[in-house]
Formats: sequence, structure tokens, C-alpha cells
Amino acid sequence: MAVNPMQRKAKNSFLLGFLICLIISGLIIAFLVIQLGKIKSEQEAQLATITTAYVANRQIKSGETIKPEDIKMVQVSKDAIPSNMISGSSEFEEIVQNAETGEESILNLKNAKINIEAGTIITTDMLIDTSVEDTRNLRTVEYNMIALPTQIEDQEYVDVRLQLPNGLDYLVVSKKQITIPMIGGVPSESSIWLQLREDEILLMSNAIVESYIVPGAKLYVTRYVEPGLQDAATPTYIPSNEVIGAINRDPNIIQKAKEELSARQATSGDNRQDIQNQVNANAEDAQDNVEAAVQEELKVQQDERVRYLEAMGAGV
Repeated sequence: MAVNPMQRKAKNSFLLGFLICLIISGLIIAFLVIQLGKIKSEQEAQLATITTAYVANRQIKSGETIKPEDIKMVQVSKDAIPSNMISGSSEFEEIVQNAETGEESILNLKNAKINIEAGTIITTDMLIDTSVEDTRNLRTVEYNMIALPTQIEDQEYVDVRLQLPNGLDYLVVSKKQITIPMIGGVPSESSIWLQLREDEILLMSNAIVESYIVPGAKLYVTRYVEPGLQDAATPTYIPSNEVIGAINRDPNIIQKAKEELSARQATSGDNRQDIQNQVNANAEDAQDNVEAAVQEELKVQQDERVRYLEAMGAGV
């Protein structure tokens, strides 16, 4: 049957239009594939410049031990950070994991060398490895007879020193982090807690008694300005022969501590004679002076204990 010329023309037009649409669709698809390839390449290039880092969640003071909750992981550009940053592949990754499991971590050996503001990317230069003592040898001891600076704050690092009325001054224990107990919801005005070894407890006890014996003597603390950068000062206080003998006989005192005391005696041995001269000069009133000072110490301790218990009762 003969095909109508109009029908043939319409059919050809349809086929041509379909072919054109097919070509255009192919070009569009090819264009999109090329664009998607470019976007993927750009994303891969961008991801190659991104790394993980750790930033401080809060202000961390110089010398302060960094806790797991003090840091968080963030994604940052490699071009915008220093090369010595703490990265996600470092020991901090273990720290965060341990924080979730509650296990002990190496973070306990990391202190801030300088003040670290909140939001700051943490670098290796900001941290210091501290030779943390075996906690099995440490005890928390409360003292309320030590003169405190007017603006001292909780967790600061201090030296405890003994000042005699003749102007001599001796360092008893060095670079200890203090805790100021809360009494009735406010920081104690007179008490601090120190974590000390057994030998340091004996040294402090000896220094306290001698500060009681000598009128005008003062046991006080000095603060470290940048504890993360400053090394512990060398103690110069030499205790009495009786205390030295007790330290050497005490099985709870590790050998290292005994060696440290022997080294202190070797370098500051003459200090004991100077201190002993002051003690001997007040030997006649020593018993009364010590008894009065101890009674005052106990009274302060009892008053703060009452305030603490009252605050605990009010909170129930």
C-alpha cells in the first residue's frame, strides 16, 4: 500500500527528533559524569588536606594534669595547623578510648606546660611528661598551720618553706599540687591537702614542730608562676637526727627517697646546725609552745569538721 507523503514526512520528523533527543541526552549524561568525576576528585583532594586534631574543651592552666574530658577531637585542615599538633593517631587516641572504658591511661602523665585556652589546638610543645610517683606510696595529708598566700587557688603548685626569725629560710617539700577542701560550700580559709610520700610526711611533721618551738618562725608556701615550665626546686631543709634515723628505718619509705635525703644532707648539711641553734635557744619553752600550737591546730581542724558536717546535713 502506498504511503501518504504527509505520513512519511511526519515519521521522518519523529525519528529525527528522537535521534536529536538521544544525542542531547547522551551529551548531558557525559557532561554530568565528567562533573561528578571532578567533584569526586576535588573532594578526595580536600579530604587529603584534612586531619584529626585535639582541642581543649576548657582553659587548662600551666602545670595542670589534662583529663580525658578536657579534650575533644576535631577535623581541621593540615594547612591551618602546626606540624607538631597532637593527631588522632597519637597516644591521645588511646586516652579518649580509655576515658570511655574507665581504664587508666597515659594521660595521667601529661601536664600542660603553659596555659591552654579553650578551643586551642593542642601541640606537643604544650605538654610535658611528668614523672608521676607511684601512687601506692602517696597519702593525702591535711594541714591548717601553713600560712597561705591571699590569692592561692585550688590545684596550684607550691613549695612548702620554713622561715626562721633570724632570716634563714629552708625549703621543706617542693612542687606539690595543693587541694583546697570545700567547707560549707566555700573553699577553706586555712586548710590544704597535699599528697606526700612517707618520708615527706615525716619531714613536714619535723618542720611543723620546729616552727612551733621557735617563736616568730613561719611555715608557708610559695607558688610556681609557670609550673609546666619550672622544675621542682631543690629542698634544703634538714630534719633532726631522730627523724633522719626514723626515715632510714621505716620500711614504708622507698630507697629512692632515702637516697634523696642523703644527697640533701651532703649538699645542705650545715643547715641542720643553723636550725638546731634556733631550736636549742628556745628549748626552755619548747614544750609549752608546741602544746599551745597543737591545741590551736586541733581547734581549727575541729571547727572546720563541724562546719563540713553541718553543710552535709543541710544538703540531705
